Amino acid sequence: MKSNISLVKHLCALCIHGYIDEFKHSTSRTQTAQIHTIQKCYEIAVRILTSDRSRAPALPQVEHSDESVSSLVDVDSPHISSVPSDYESQSVKTDTQAERKEREAEIKEEAKNLKNKTSAKKEQAKDKIQKNADNPVVLSNAVGLAVVAGVLGIGAYRKYARGELTGKLVAAWVGVIGLFGVGDYYVSQ
Repeated sequence: MKSNISLVKHLCALCIHGYIDEFKHSTSRTQTAQIHTIQKCYEIAVRILTSDRSRAPALPQVEHSDESVSSLVDVDSPHISSVPSDYESQSVKTDTQAERKEREAEIKEEAKNLKNKTSAKKEQAKDKIQKNADNPVVLSNAVGLAVVAGVLGIGAYRKYARGELTGKLVAAWVGVIGLFGVGDYYVSQ
């Protein structure tokens, strides 16, 4: 360690002396300041290299003792359980696996119930549409909704393209559509 530090000190000294020799003939202020800076750097480097913090910490050592053998697990202890001989042939091997299979069965049953409910609602909607297919109020509402949605969609896109679409404008048109809906409800009654 000491030989490495002395080697580094020697190299730093050679480097600094090279700079000093280079600036020896000139006496300008900036070069004098550079020489002073180099000498300060050398002093700081020597202080850092010789301090205790520059050394690596000692490696931890493994303690060798006979006590570590006593901590081994005793196979004859009652805390160790064995697996039954037919373990591999069992379909469910753990309690966690059994609980998971129960949850999966419940989820499948819920999914089946939801599918039945949605198909029933779908059938009701089809029946309602077939009953009201000849109703002029329903037909006029459907046509009116399609026209209003198309006009508002095209107008909103044009405003957006020009950068004129604002939250106030959208809120105003939503209010107009709401009033139209309320008026249509009372007229169709």
